[in-house]
Amino acid sequence: MKRGKFSLFLVLSLAITALLAGYILVKRGVGGDIGSRTGTILEKFSGQRENKIAETTENQKDAPFLLVDRKVTSLTNSENKGGVVYFDKNTGKIYEFDIENKSEEVISDKNLPNFMLAKWSPTKRSVVSAFSSGMTSVLRYTDLTTGKESDLSPNIRSLDFSPDGNLIAYFYLDEVSDSGQSAKIIVAHPDDSYRKNIFNTRTKNAEVSWPIKDKIVLKTDASELFFLTEEGNLTKFMDARFGLEEKWSPSGKKLFFSYLAEDSEGLKQNFWVKDVASGEEVAFNLSGSAYKCAWSVDDEHVFCALPISSSRDSFYKLNIITGDTVLAAEIDIRVGEVVLSTLEDYLIFTDVSDNKPYAVKISE
Repeated sequence: MKRGKFSLFLVLSLAITALLAGYILVKRGVGGDIGSRTGTILEKFSGQRENKIAETTENQKDAPFLLVDRKVTSLTNSENKGGVVYFDKNTGKIYEFDIENKSEEVISDKNLPNFMLAKWSPTKRSVVSAFSSGMTSVLRYTDLTTGKESDLSPNIRSLDFSPDGNLIAYFYLDEVSDSGQSAKIIVAHPDDSYRKNIFNTRTKNAEVSWPIKDKIVLKTDASELFFLTEEGNLTKFMDARFGLEEKWSPSGKKLFFSYLAEDSEGLKQNFWVKDVASGEEVAFNLSGSAYKCAWSVDDEHVFCALPISSSRDSFYKLNIITGDTVLAAEIDIRVGEVVLSTLEDYLIFTDVSDNKPYAVKISE
């Protein structure tokens, strides 16, 4: 069955890279004031702020280092607090790298022909992988503890795990004859057993994420965001934003996002943060892609790769409470995927140019 746009995991590295490599972000650089307010979610924002990125006082930041000399994808933290797990982009084999010991071990040496990318469970003990097959794509659930595998329905268009990893929610597109197409949002066990249809819709596409225990998020083609409960109650959370990219905080209480908008200086992509409980938003006048950001576990800091030029980024640490932004690591690499280590002492990321994994120690 033809799939059209593959929207399973929101990992649109090539499209995002092309966008960020253009003049839009390069023109803006990392300068600019912080804190154009549109709400009162962050009451500590005040007129007393200098609104500037802090200069580094160290003579030399730690340099990034290459983890392994291979192309990788779908990075995530491992159960080992000092480790990162990833797929070999060419073979689909799974590896774990211990950053402190600078050593790698094989988690799964099974070759996965036509492997594309993967969505990890929050527990890191299971994963849903996507495979290309001609004009179609195949989804497969794997329990890494037991080795059990289950092929999922080809009608699934997007999918995510619940915060505890015990369930999945997905957008399921039906084929019907005269009346066009209809779709459902389904909750099931990760192997797609014990399905429960919780919502019917006429939309042809929606991206599903599950950042909060009692709230599934639906993102429409227009980049509107809706909350959906397991009981089927739907409420709008955000109006349409062009080029919307989202990063939910670990608690699910805050959303860090970016989108494209035009101002007096032209089209730009700035950062915002939105509080789930109040719905209020605060803008940060910094240009960048939320896709290339990672939350701290404290729900107060975000690490982002900001463009220094058309071919290189550097990492900055943004405090969403005070608005302070400081240089966290100089890397001079164009960042693709990014993960913050569990101990929050390293940023692990891929180089857009070669998909190889690097790590850099974060400065205090």
